[in-house]
Order: sequence, then C-alpha cells, then structure tokens
Amino acid sequence: MTNPDKRSNAGFWIRLLATWLDCLLIYTVLTLTFYLLYFLSINIYFPFEFTFLVLGILYAIISIAAKGQTFGKWLLGIRVCNNRETNLSALQAIFRESILKIFSAIIFFLGFMWIGFSSAKKGWHDKISGSKVIKDKHPGNRNDIWKYIALVSFIIMAGNYVWQIGSLLYDVKKISIKEQVIDLPFMHRNPSTLIPIDSASDSLCSVWVKSNALTPEQYAINAATAHQVTLFGEMHNYEDNLRFFNSIIDSLYFKSGVRCIAMEAIPSNMNDKLEKLVNGNDYNHELAMEIARSQPWKAWGSKGYWDIPETVWKLNKRLPAESKKMRLIGIDSDWEGPNIAMVNIGGDKRGPTPFWEKFRPSVISDFVKIIYRDEIMARNVEKQIIEKNDKAVVLIGFAHTLQHYGRPVIKNNKILRINPRFGLL
Repeated sequence: MTNPDKRSNAGFWIRLLATWLDCLLIYTVLTLTFYLLYFLSINIYFPFEFTFLVLGILYAIISIAAKGQTFGKWLLGIRVCNNRETNLSALQAIFRESILKIFSAIIFFLGFMWIGFSSAKKGWHDKISGSKVIKDKHPGNRNDIWKYIALVSFIIMAGNYVWQIGSLLYDVKKISIKEQVIDLPFMHRNPSTLIPIDSASDSLCSVWVKSNALTPEQYAINAATAHQVTLFGEMHNYEDNLRFFNSIIDSLYFKSGVRCIAMEAIPSNMNDKLEKLVNGNDYNHELAMEIARSQPWKAWGSKGYWDIPETVWKLNKRLPAESKKMRLIGIDSDWEGPNIAMVNIGGDKRGPTPFWEKFRPSVISDFVKIIYRDEIMARNVEKQIIEKNDKAVVLIGFAHTLQHYGRPVIKNNKILRINPRFGLL
C-alpha cells in the first residue's frame, strides 16, 4: 500500500533553479565583500572563482546538514533527505555536497543531467549517498513567485551569454575564407628546388636596392599613400619599432592622408573611450591608463604603445576645427589573457600556477575569442575602416600581417587545410 504522506521527488529543472538562486546569493555576497575591501583599501587578494566554489560547498554542507535545505531550495519548496525522508547525517551531507557532486560534474555534468533521465529523479550523487530531493507537502504561492524569478533571471543570463557568443560567431563568419579559394604559393612549392641561401647570388638584389632604396620613413609613407589599409607588423615590445611608428604619425596624416590608426593592443570595446581621449581638451592620463589596462594580453606594457594615444591627441589638438581628426581604434576583443594563463597547466618564470587559480569558468567564452581572434580583428577593420571608406594603418604583431601565408594543418606530409591569419583575411 502506498504511503499517503510520501512526497514526490523534485525534478531536474526545479533543482536547477534552486541551485541558480543559491549561486546568485553567493555571488552577491562575494561581490559586496570585494567592493567593501576595495573601498576600505584592504589589500587582501582572494581568487573569486575558487572562493565561490569553496564557499558554495561549505554553504551547502552546513545548510543541508542543519535543515535539509539551502536558501534556494527553501524558496522553491524542496529539500534534501535520505530515503526514509529524514535529514541527512553530517557525514552524508559532507560526502554528498563535496566529493559526490564534483564526481557528478566532472564528466560534462552528466551526473546532474541524469536527474532528468532517471525515473526516480536522482543524480549520481543522490544514488551513491542514498539521498533524494523531495517537494514540500504544501509549497504555497511563495514558491511559485520565486520559481518565476529564478526562471526569468536564468533565461536572461544564459540567453545573454548565448547571444553574445552566437553574434560573435555569426559576425566572424562574414570574413572567413572558403577553403576552396585558398591557393597560396607555398602550397605548391617543390622542396627539391630550394637552394642554400649562402649559395644564392645577391647581385640582382644589390642592384635593386641601390636603385630603389628608401629610408624607412619614406617607404612607410609611400606605402600608406598607395593603399587604403597598410599593415605595420611590429615585434611586440621592441622599443625601436614603437618609437619609429610614433615618429611618423604626423606624416601619415599630412602626407599619406591616413585618418585612422588601428591597434591590436587595444580591445574594440574601448573605442568610445579612445575617441573621448584623443579629442579631449586636455589629455586625460587616468583614462589613458584605464584603456592601457584593458589590453587582453596584459603584456603590452611598453611605454611606446601608450605614447600613441597621446601623439594622436597632440596631432588632433593642432588641427583646425574644421579638419577631420585622426581616429584611434582597438581591433581585438575583450578576452582575458591572465585567465588563460592561470587555467593552463603550464606556468611562467615564477613557477607553476597555484591550483586554486585553475577554477575559472570565464575562460569558456575567452577560448571562442582566441580561436577566432584573427577573424575578429579582421572583421573589426572591415567594419570600422573599409565599410566607412576610411584610410588607415594597422599596428599589429608581424605574424598577423602575412598576406600570402596561412597556418597549414599537415597530416602524412600533406596539407589538409589552411588556417588564415589577419593579413590573409
């Protein structure tokens, strides 16, 4: 005979929404703590994601052991119990909320999704710990209100994430090159025809140089005059490269007709602030530092990069009011280099990355931006310069500038496909 007091098990979605409410609570507490420390000038570093994980586990253990409910589960009218529908012991709660939930999550969260496929609505952590999640006998209207709040907030947050990534992928596909049209000279080169460089005659080269040689400044100005978009490939953080570029900015404007400088070192989400910076009545050093600190790699620290905005500002300041000003734009996306470095299994000269810094879920969206980084930068040039019929120079790492080369994917000594880079795109 069925026990009339036995309560039905809670399904996947109600449990997901309860967990979502708990995550919002923990995130809010940690964010308020961060800003409190900031405003009090207390310089204590805590790794946000790892702290979030540890605090979430401790919060769940204490709540489940004491009441059988976290705050999110209480709001939605569900609770955790054993198969006799009494509260879990402290040891069961510790085991379930730490080791077993990590086990359920470790294989693409399959242990949690099992709740939706199981007739008993149990995840792997439920089955092993002998627990289940049941609905309150009389949940009441309060639970319905919070259910809708949780559902709407989850849809907004998840939808915004999917929209951002989807829009990014849709945009970069506009500039992608179809595989069948990539036909580059090196793909047909016969290695047997190559000769050692020390045996090659340099007479033709010498004659050409003597007849056509220009100074670097003359060559750069002529190239920028002849083309709508001119790529300046630089060796990152080499002072002479940056000093040279800064020295010809005025000539690029007055002699070559260049009206825009695009930089790899700056993300495109800083473009509005860049416009404000290079056209201000005074040069705003604080704003310049904010823009400099936004760079994705967090490695372009050389002063030469950040002299460029000030050089452009000085140029614009001298121009007559009716003249078109020089624009300065960033073309990279807003990914975080330190995130990738800390999650990576490698380290740097300071040693391996601490294990607690590897819990950074934000790298998921960053990986998409890195995989399509050349496409994103090329698409930004297309939108910000070519479609506006502007004339521009692009300061970018030299490896991105190659127009007759793409990274080959080789198998069995055969090129399977070419991954185009910025210049080729």
